[in-house]
Formats: sequence, C-alpha cells, structure tokens
Amino acid sequence: MTYGELDYRSDVVAFYLQSLGVKPNQFVPIISGRSMELIVALFGILKSGAAYLPVDPNQPEDRVDFLLTDSNAEVALIAPDVQLSGNYRAKLVATSSIPPPPEDFKLYDNVKTTDLAYVVYTSGSTGKPKGAMIEHRSIMNCLLWTAEEYGYQASDVQFQKTPITFDVSLHELFGWTMTGAAWLFPHRGQKKTRLHFSNW
Repeated sequence: MTYGELDYRSDVVAFYLQSLGVKPNQFVPIISGRSMELIVALFGILKSGAAYLPVDPNQPEDRVDFLLTDSNAEVALIAPDVQLSGNYRAKLVATSSIPPPPEDFKLYDNVKTTDLAYVVYTSGSTGKPKGAMIEHRSIMNCLLWTAEEYGYQASDVQFQKTPITFDVSLHELFGWTMTGAAWLFPHRGQKKTRLHFSNW
C-alpha cells in the first residue's frame, strides 16, 4: 500500500465516521487482528477527530465486553473476520462494509492538541481494567522524539512487533510516517518470514 492509498482509504473511514456524528474526544474501538485494514482504520479514526481504542479480538470475551461497555462507544470498527456474540450499545461496523463517499467529499477538522487521540486499558490484574487516555500533543511529542532519536529515513522499514493494545506500540504505528519510511506488519500465523534491511 502506498502513502497515497493509505491517505485516501483512511479519509474514507474518517468521512464515514463523521457522517455518523463521531466527534473529538469520543472513543471508537477498532476490533481487529493483524491486517492492513487495521492501520487504515487507525488513521481513519484519528482523522475523524475521535480517539481510537484498540481491542484484541483474541482476548477473553468478558474483557472485550468490558472495553466496549466502559468506553461508552457509539460506533466501533470491526474486522470482517471477527465475530462477537454480545449485545452492545456501540454500532459494530465491518471495515469492509464502509460505503464509498461522494466524489467531492471533505473532512472537517476541529481537533485541538489537547483532544484525546487514543485510550488503552490496563490488564486489570489489580482490579477492574482502567483506561489511560492520551492526547494528540503527547503523541506528537513522542513521535518527534522518536524521529530524532532513531533518525528515521525514507529508506527505512519499521517492523511492527508490539501489540497495538500496549501504548509502547505508538512509535512503531506512526513514527515511520515522519520521514516517509515504510511499515511492515507481519501477520500472525505465518510460519517463517525472512527480512532483509539494507541499513540495519
């Protein structure tokens, strides 16, 4: 997928979410395994102005139920291969069923740096899981530091190894975009993957 394709496809997701009334500081869960649709959805949620809530569909159903309920989400994006049996307040929208927008569609942008960008929940090992809410300015500070510390270049490839349900995945999810580098997200279940990095 090229940057242009990612930009357009995430714009489509963002436009759809905005058409549903999604606004800044609302949570939009993304329930998906490892896939290209996941990164499209993440960028789309952020472009819509909402904050993303990563949900691993392989976690126990009780935890998934809790995250969807506790976040008070109005709408959630779900991978087409994920099946949930619970009854939720949130409207579950398969990423593959988002309709194409009008040719002249436009996104509105009223996001402030102090608005929420994402929320991740603790494990709950010491009680009920608690959501840690992160603002856009915190993401930008992290990404600017990452770009300087690691010296990203356009020829680099970022290997996504950290589950997106942990906030340490942030620089792997978005840091590569700072300089036009590439992103590689290995799909769970592959038997072997051989990678060659010319500058590593």
